[in-house]
Amino acid sequence: MRTTDICRIEAFREQVVIAIKAPEETRLEVPAPKEDGIQIHLKGTRGPISVLTCETGGEGSGKAVDGSFSTLEDSRIHTAPLLKDQPLQPSVKTP
Repeated sequence: MRTTDICRIEAFREQVVIAIKAPEETRLEVPAPKEDGIQIHLKGTRGPISVLTCETGGEGSGKAVDGSFSTLEDSRIHTAPLLKDQPLQPSVKTP
């Protein structure tokens, strides 16, 4: 999938799209949103989890902001590590 494909979908306009590639049995939890953003919890034990982001342009732009997917480290999304042997903690928080 390309960023131009994502940007053509009206529901994704002016949004941050998160693409996740993870092994089977990976858990994804999305708690109820809070005023300052949303949280996404990912937990897997069978291999690496890859997360990419894509910021889409505004109304009628038809383009992603920078035209590509970004890793979490290169995006504006704040992350925190999940600590072993503890219940799920916030791992991704969007503004």
